[in-house]
Amino acid sequence: MKNFFPVLLLMPNLAFALSKDAPAPTFSREVVRIFQHDCQGCHRAGGLAPFSLTDYTEAQKHASDIDDSVTNRSMPPWKPLGGCGDFVDDRSLSQADMDVIHQWAAAGAPEGNRSDMPPPLKFPDQWTLGQPDVALSSPVAYQVGATDEDEYRCFILPYEAAKDDYIVGLEVRPDNPSVVHHAIIYLDPKNEAAALVKPGDPQPGYECFGGPGYKDFTSVGGWVPGNDPFFQPEGMGFAVPKGSKVVMQIHFHRDGKTHSDRTLLGLHFAKSPITHPLYIGGVANKTDLHIPAGDSNFTISAEKTLPIDMQIVAVTPHMHLIGKKIGLEAILPDNSKQCLIQINDWDFHWQGTYRYKKFIDLPKGTKLRLTGTYNNSESNPDQFYHPPQDINWGERTTDEMFLSFFNFITK
Repeated sequence: MKNFFPVLLLMPNLAFALSKDAPAPTFSREVVRIFQHDCQGCHRAGGLAPFSLTDYTEAQKHASDIDDSVTNRSMPPWKPLGGCGDFVDDRSLSQADMDVIHQWAAAGAPEGNRSDMPPPLKFPDQWTLGQPDVALSSPVAYQVGATDEDEYRCFILPYEAAKDDYIVGLEVRPDNPSVVHHAIIYLDPKNEAAALVKPGDPQPGYECFGGPGYKDFTSVGGWVPGNDPFFQPEGMGFAVPKGSKVVMQIHFHRDGKTHSDRTLLGLHFAKSPITHPLYIGGVANKTDLHIPAGDSNFTISAEKTLPIDMQIVAVTPHMHLIGKKIGLEAILPDNSKQCLIQINDWDFHWQGTYRYKKFIDLPKGTKLRLTGTYNNSESNPDQFYHPPQDINWGERTTDEMFLSFFNFITK
């Protein structure tokens, strides 16, 4: 979560090569600085992670697990393969930093001199992006049942745009992360969603599988686990026409307990002129997504030809539990290829929107090719069905999807 602290991005490599005769790294001198730079955004009190890395006591307890996770590169979680896309907020550790953590753990995780500790980082109490211009939630809490199928519920939030505007920052704060699998935010410029609410329904909102359920909608973003909130680049934002309502679709995945949920949405609007409106496109293949039971290497592809010149600002690949690999490349009109993103160890529980440091110029006629691999066998630790069963495209967590969104501007 480097976006919390832009000043840290300017810091040089925190670690250094240690000779055999050098003293072991300590928490206070070297290790905590690595944790500050790459880990504490989640590993802190109130963060997403299960334990804190802001103080020595907790870090020492988990030193062996930290070493294992860093060595196998499961932590910090950064999925894109190096050399395929140059992204903002790359959380992957350098080999030098990994060596420091390994040597620290191997030496018994010494604390060192507390006077070597850097000042603690200051984290926002609630909103990662700061207090939003508008904070919205369902006026009434939604009651999530303990058992039953996954549910997609749309909530018409208490907001109406007083003028034409642009969203430049969006943050979703799940009320109950254990059951809120993801959220997608839609605009409703013609107030069509109101007609979908069933009279007499004691629950707020309405059921909405496969989208918000009305015709004239646009998506302006969303949230999945691992997807950190961020501000759009200067001069860019999603257009909000005057009179638009905001609809939040939440995918609830039940966990065997009852919950009350009022997930929050924070919106930040443009304070300076928008020169490049943002749009969201997608590449997907629903038709061929029939994954046989037991197949550990099911492959699939999809293509989309771009109808206009554009610059791609960010990509968001998406699969479900049995996803294994996913990659997106651009095939330009001259048949040259450019790798946009490649993830070879897909993790359903840690997804992201990956933003390019330099936007990708793609001319009209470019083909975007999405490729994916699934493991629908018992060897997949995320396999839900025992024994495995055929899996098709669907909205439930235990179904599958194969798609990638991309944020773009026109040239």
